[in-house]
Amino acid sequence: MSPTPEQYSEMLPKKSVFKRDLYIEKLFLACPALYQVLCEITQNKEAFLMSRATIMSLLAISIGNWNNALAKKLAPADSPHLTSTVHLLEILRQAGFLPAPLCIAPRIIWAIDTSNVIRMLLGIFSYLCTALYKAKEAVSPSPEIQQLFKFIVLKHIVKLKHYYKYCIS
Repeated sequence: MSPTPEQYSEMLPKKSVFKRDLYIEKLFLACPALYQVLCEITQNKEAFLMSRATIMSLLAISIGNWNNALAKKLAPADSPHLTSTVHLLEILRQAGFLPAPLCIAPRIIWAIDTSNVIRMLLGIFSYLCTALYKAKEAVSPSPEIQQLFKFIVLKHIVKLKHYYKYCIS
């Protein structure tokens, strides 16, 4: 059985201890081609929604991994989790579940500090709890999540100035 968004919110940003998540992490580490399978599933929204528990597990795992990277003082470019996180974010973007300004996440992750990577991923997680589980149709990110992305881009404006347009409503 999959953990609920509420169970995740009690645990995050710490590393997931749910058996299902640990199993999914093991599978995707052993066979990174599974990200390509998820990418193919994005072509069919109904099939993609059926994989939402796996998506949420991968995102929770990613948040926990970035939290560990923060504890080790690793920059995003030095993190072994950068590639898998970008793959996951690209899959979400291709599936239509990262509307503006969230859609810039896979492109800016390399340029922001690790604590903001965690904040960004937690914002995306919060948005997906609504978009994947509760919404009957497309929903916009909350004003709080939009402000979070604007703050992150502004904090790193020298590197990310061309992404600012995605943060303005």
